Amino acid sequence: MDISDPQHHRAIGVKQDQGGRLSEGVAPSQDSCTPVGESFEAFVESIGLRLSRAFVARYGVELGAEVFADALEWAWEHRDDLAAMENSVGYLYRVGQTSVRSNVRRRHRAVLPVEESGYAMPEPNPGLHVALAHLTDDQRVAVLLVHAHGYSYAEAASLLGISVSTLRNHIHRGMNRLRKHLEH
Repeated sequence: MDISDPQHHRAIGVKQDQGGRLSEGVAPSQDSCTPVGESFEAFVESIGLRLSRAFVARYGVELGAEVFADALEWAWEHRDDLAAMENSVGYLYRVGQTSVRSNVRRRHRAVLPVEESGYAMPEPNPGLHVALAHLTDDQRVAVLLVHAHGYSYAEAASLLGISVSTLRNHIHRGMNRLRKHLEH
């Protein structure tokens, strides 16, 4: 389905007002950054890391980067519509999901990134990557955003366009599956 198609907007909870502007039916995000009142570059800088981490958590490093680029391309082309939205980051996340589905890309198991940091961290359990690969996409994204990247439940739920209770369910089930795989 074309992401500019009004049926697509209805399918993901976006409404059009009388002036033809788009708005989301999702709860507002914690920050209200939009391309209005700031340059597009500043907008991308403010949301880029959160959005790219969500795509990488969902689709792996390679496909996640490609989907992130698709979402930014859509954002540039539709920046006026995006500016009218309360949860522009959540909408761009759904644009990326639609991009994956509409291009019928072959799904690979996620290749999880290894982030370099400036401080010494304890080595993770060697089976962690394998255990993460056994989670459903929803569970893996929820667990990584909250526990690996430090998002609050409200931030992660807003980004993913789900309720906090649904996010808690994904995290609870995902953590139980992780424990089960890591104990064996």
